[in-house]
Amino acid sequence: MFFILTKIVGVLIEPILHSLYLGSAAFILHLFRQRQTATFLFCASILLPVLYSITPIGAAFLRPLENHAPQISSAQLGPVDGIIILGGHTKSGLLPQERGQGQVSGSAERFITALALADRYPDADVWFSGLSGALQHKGWSEAQSIRALLGELGKDIRRFQFEEASRNTAQNSSLMFEEAQPLPGQRWVLVTSASHMRRAAASFAKAGWTELILYPVDYQTRPSTEEFRFNPSRGFGLIRTALHEYIGMAGYWLTGKV
Repeated sequence: MFFILTKIVGVLIEPILHSLYLGSAAFILHLFRQRQTATFLFCASILLPVLYSITPIGAAFLRPLENHAPQISSAQLGPVDGIIILGGHTKSGLLPQERGQGQVSGSAERFITALALADRYPDADVWFSGLSGALQHKGWSEAQSIRALLGELGKDIRRFQFEEASRNTAQNSSLMFEEAQPLPGQRWVLVTSASHMRRAAASFAKAGWTELILYPVDYQTRPSTEEFRFNPSRGFGLIRTALHEYIGMAGYWLTGKV
């Protein structure tokens, strides 16, 4: 039920719908002769897409999430016993299945980092975690896409391990703890997008992971400032990602998952 609810909320908070909500509220208030408030909301419904398109505004919301964990390099890690790469870096299952080809998404840095760390630490366990984030999964699972990509790259698939049941971050953390069974004192690396790291780290800590090294990748904002640009596609994308994480973190807190 929680997974279904998160998908419904995810649709409702889409930034492209915010102006529709404001415009609808303005229309209803106008019917009830609340003309001053209705006018304000109507103007806000027009102004909001403009504000969302100004990239420093979206970046200001997203940057605190991406700066949650310090950026590190593989050379700074030291000894590593295991590496966990969270899902969300492959495209939805139908297209890869129908084309017979694994495909990465805009978060491909997770996959690239996994390969780099696997080469740097040949004795470490490398786990890919995730089935699919779709409400109704169809086609290839994330693991199938990853296996196909590894095969195309000439990698030995036996080098990698897969947790193939989780649908969200909470399940990533609990199922990985059950399958990997980390021992006290072991050093495990958690790889995910920088914007997602705060929620992921809290969720893994809740599941019992105590020796995690946070390895954020897939940054979308600069460390401290952002050039002024009017870019609706990028601006809305930044707002969407920030809302998804802030509301996701609140939902996890309310339900005891962090």
